[in-house]
Amino acid sequence: MFHKKYSVKDVTTVSAKEAKALREKVLSSVGKEQLSFAESIWKKGEPISRSIWQLSSGGSASIYFLKKIPLAFSTLCLPNDAKESLCISSDLVFPTLFFILMMRDANNGKDIDFTSIFRNNVFCRGPTSQFIVSGAHLMIPGIVNVSTLDQENILKGDAVYIYSTGNRIPFAIGLATEELSRNAERGRGVYILHSYKDNLWEEYFKPFVSACACPKSILPDTFQEASVNDCLSSPTPRMTMLEEIHFANDSTLSVPPEEQNSIFLEKVVKSAFDTLSNEEKLLDFALCETLRNFKTSSLPIPVGEFIPLLLGNFPRFPDIEMRIDFKKTKYKKALSYLSTRDDTLKISMEGKGCYFVVEVMKSSDLYRNHRHEYADFLRFIQDPMKDQEVIESKRLLNCGVGKGILKSRIKSMESLYAPKTKCMLDLQRVVCTGLFPATDNISGSLMSEENDSGGQQVAYNVGNDFLGDVYSRKYLCNNLRKYISSKNLLRFNSGKNSPPDVQVDTLLSVLVKESTEQICITNLEELLIQKAFLPVHEITLETCQISNNVPSSNLVVSRLVKKGTLPKVSIHTEKRAGNKKVTVVKHLDAYGFELESIATLWKQQFSTFCTVFDPSKEMQKIKNGTKVVMEVHLGGEWLSKLKNVLETDLGFPQHIISVDVQ
Repeated sequence: MFHKKYSVKDVTTVSAKEAKALREKVLSSVGKEQLSFAESIWKKGEPISRSIWQLSSGGSASIYFLKKIPLAFSTLCLPNDAKESLCISSDLVFPTLFFILMMRDANNGKDIDFTSIFRNNVFCRGPTSQFIVSGAHLMIPGIVNVSTLDQENILKGDAVYIYSTGNRIPFAIGLATEELSRNAERGRGVYILHSYKDNLWEEYFKPFVSACACPKSILPDTFQEASVNDCLSSPTPRMTMLEEIHFANDSTLSVPPEEQNSIFLEKVVKSAFDTLSNEEKLLDFALCETLRNFKTSSLPIPVGEFIPLLLGNFPRFPDIEMRIDFKKTKYKKALSYLSTRDDTLKISMEGKGCYFVVEVMKSSDLYRNHRHEYADFLRFIQDPMKDQEVIESKRLLNCGVGKGILKSRIKSMESLYAPKTKCMLDLQRVVCTGLFPATDNISGSLMSEENDSGGQQVAYNVGNDFLGDVYSRKYLCNNLRKYISSKNLLRFNSGKNSPPDVQVDTLLSVLVKESTEQICITNLEELLIQKAFLPVHEITLETCQISNNVPSSNLVVSRLVKKGTLPKVSIHTEKRAGNKKVTVVKHLDAYGFELESIATLWKQQFSTFCTVFDPSKEMQKIKNGTKVVMEVHLGGEWLSKLKNVLETDLGFPQHIISVDVQ
């Protein structure tokens, strides 16, 4: 958060009562064992000043100073990129990295194990830290381990302290995202608030050093200019199998941490490369990676559209290209290969030469073994390199030749549903995977509905991977009906036009009241969606650069997931001084559009002024944290023409556009 540009709005002295409460909050976070060090830094009754920082990203924070050193901060308003996905209490106060290092200084420069002090701790590799130090947030693939003092799950919005592996002093402080709380495979894991080398650090590091008793040893040796190195000689909370093999080799223990990290990555790359040199392994890797990022809501999908996804998920190696060419394989065609993997996906022929992928099975042995066999390679090599490719594509898009305009268009928009965490897990597993309980023991093994070998159903042990996916209502209800039919729970009524009832069994009883024995199937479907799932909207945007009215061939496709109900894009006119009219458009940014790019594009398209307007500038006594909808103002009356532009140029469906004709 503090990597963004900022302006200081207000500097005041905190009252004695507020300073006392603030001190108690910060000192309560350091634990009883280290309380003496904290109290020696922040003595009772010392005057505290407060500075309000207004960030260019839309957020604001209070910084609390003791003798011109920032010791704590609180977030008044989260930046725009976190307002919808995170929530935070204004009472939550964080110690700064300066306060943490001053505790170390009070201990005569000796390390303090802060992993045993702070509740939520997240560990990443040294190479990952350089991205955080540069201003990025911590992504899920970059997380090596998560530990909590009370062994409880981390919840969304909890304070999280980030360390490089082996270090016991955090280099960043942030907030846990929903992806981290539900153990998702991808996405943002920790939203960074304050980190080593951010603007808060750079602004006050020199006065901080001069105030320390041991300025020469104030920074740990692992804190380098652009990263925080691993400290592999120290015990880390958890190691993968490859790391254990690496540490078991005594000849490497004397190697510096940077070289140890390099050796570990080389072993990961070599192991994966040796395995994937086999043709079958290479194709299976690409197939499983395609399924890992594939949404079941996209089914059915033509094989012709599925194959490019498969080819794009080839393994990434540094300085080695391992792309797939089916003509050079024994299968010769992709369809021939896919037909042999009927345990992982099902292909149906809908007409002559028309093949569709109609079902994917993420519970298959092939997919589950893939997740375990390539765990280190995916985390440290494959996912970071793919993320870097996306970043590079966006960089090329933004830094194209000449002064261009970024133009986005909605490619697709779906209303989907995500499973609620810790809620009706067994029922969610059934309707999300299509696998049904093999016995009356619901939490036991699950079995597929169909089996080609002799008609007997085969049991599988299914994990909770399905929780990180989103599903269409039709898909969920179809799986629910399949389960009801397989258990013979349908009860038909005498009425001809009325839908059948369902006999409530143990699995379905979590949706209804205890006394309910039967319920209409349509009502049961509605209860399933309401109680076990959250509505989400998946928006796919295509963005290209337009230079000299010519669109660039470099197209970037981005996916945006929005929770809750999306607002309609509203268009109306307002009168200004001199009886001039202005057309106002709201809620474009809710769908992922850059308002500045829209304004620049429309200024040329309509040959009139077009600006992005912040209504909060005209509001009086607005509370901190109040969400204000940004507007695009276009000179003149353009209601009908703008509606057509939103539909044809930007890809909005008609039902999402609201035109207020006054």
